Amino acid sequence: MEESKENFKKIKSANQMMLDYFNKSFLSQLEDIQNLKTQIFEIDIKIDELDKTRTFTPSRPTPEKASFLLSQMMAWIPSATRSFRSRSKTCNP
Repeated sequence: MEESKENFKKIKSANQMMLDYFNKSFLSQLEDIQNLKTQIFEIDIKIDELDKTRTFTPSRPTPEKASFLLSQMMAWIPSATRSFRSRSKTCNP
C-alpha cells in the first residue's frame, strides 16, 4: 500500500511538471505571436502611408529632374568603379 502511494506521488509530481512546462511554453509562444502581430500592424500602416504618398507624387519625372538624376548617376559611377577596383585588388592575392 505504501508503495502505491509513493508511485502516485511520483506520477502526480510528473504531471504537475509537464503542466507547468506546457503552460510556460504556451505563454511564451503567445507573447511571440502578439509581438509578430504588432509588427505586421506597423508594417501595414507604413505600406498604407506609402500608398497614399505615391498617389500624390508625379509618376513621370520632369525633364529637369531627369537630367539632375542622370548627372548624379554619372558622378557616382566613376567613384563606384574605383572602389570596386580597389576592393578586387585587395581580395585577390
